[in-house]
Amino acid sequence: MENKIRLHTYPDGKDLLIDNQIVNLVTTHGSFRDTYACELESGDVYCQRIGNQRPPRTIEDLFNFIAYSELSMDWSRDDDYKITTLEVWRGATLLVEYPFNGFMETLTDAINYIMDMEEDV
Repeated sequence: MENKIRLHTYPDGKDLLIDNQIVNLVTTHGSFRDTYACELESGDVYCQRIGNQRPPRTIEDLFNFIAYSELSMDWSRDDDYKITTLEVWRGATLLVEYPFNGFMETLTDAINYIMDMEEDV
């Protein structure tokens, strides 16, 4: 069986993506690194991952991870006091700054992102 990787230059192919989908971003050195589709910027070269998609996590999985990892969260606001991002911290270390897209979706996406990155290590 032959797998062919189809590269896209963002925003090409964005109709096929969902924000919390992990894609492979082509780095400036020509290798791949995982990133979420919502983090792609115009001109980024990427491809969709082949197989091995992770099963969805339950809310209990996410909250257990928050508790056991001792994470804290800050909601950042703009000058009009509108929420713009969620910052997730472990102690004094900022783990991720995630764009706001509703409270529950932003929180679950950000925690899933951190869990995905830690599983890949």
